[in-house]
Amino acid sequence: MSRLALLALGAPLLLAPARAWADPFDGVYGGKITCGQLRGHTRGDLKTAFSVTITDGRIAYEREILTPEGRHTGSFERGSGTITESGEMTLSSRASGKGFRYDAEYKGKFIGDSIRLIGGQSWQYDRETGRVERTCFVDLVKSPSKP
Repeated sequence: MSRLALLALGAPLLLAPARAWADPFDGVYGGKITCGQLRGHTRGDLKTAFSVTITDGRIAYEREILTPEGRHTGSFERGSGTITESGEMTLSSRASGKGFRYDAEYKGKFIGDSIRLIGGQSWQYDRETGRVERTCFVDLVKSPSKP
């Protein structure tokens, strides 16, 4: 058999998904993130929508950044992450806006058909020294598939 024929036979293997095991996790998940108050900066706990999309073992997520009073800003925390074959995941991002920047990291796993993440955010405000930390919890369920 010629080298060209052997290469042609192997080509489908090269095009196969790198993580076929991720397929059961693929989908869009929606829910809520709840974080503690940023002392001196917010009036209460954060509670807002959080969405995750998993495709071929890669994760993308977003949630809206709210004002200290809890109003919409139109700015979003957007991040990415990884998932293991057993359904454990890590998400992270960096976000910034007028007068602030922060790092976020959330870790967790699938529990049945749901996702539970625990993590935190580390905020730095302009004209202030030090960082303000808070713990966050994210609960998600798979969104229904569109027909």
